[in-house]
Amino acid sequence: MLHPVARYESKHDPEQLDSTAALALELALNRAFVVALLLTRQEELAEQAVMKGIDRLKPGALTADAILNETLQSCELSDVSVCCDSEIAEERSSNFLPPALQAVTRLAPLYRQCFVLRLLVGLSRDASGRLLQLDASHVDAFASAGAQQIAGV
Repeated sequence: MLHPVARYESKHDPEQLDSTAALALELALNRAFVVALLLTRQEELAEQAVMKGIDRLKPGALTADAILNETLQSCELSDVSVCCDSEIAEERSSNFLPPALQAVTRLAPLYRQCFVLRLLVGLSRDASGRLLQLDASHVDAFASAGAQQIAGV
């Protein structure tokens, strides 16, 4: 599989990227990967979501927000099989994350996904609800429960 920057360049005009834009692209792709990893807890699924997100980008739509949005749309979060909670997935995902984010991977799937989308990414509860196919009123409750678990309350 191509590195995300190479994948982007193979689909879009690499001549448009100066060194500053290339660095911004790499940072945006790394952020999208970490968010996808927190949401799915599986490196392969996170990588696939980023790659699908790149494929979905429209030419000229190279912004950090567009990359993240397309990656989120590609995570298939409503698919229960994607949300599996195996210890192996937790171990693998934790290897790539700083200690402060490792606690997030230990949350139950809905708590984790709501916490990540609402508190780490900053999406509205309506947008989070649409991505997760949940009633928006439940999103904040799950995010809050996740935050309380992480805090040990």
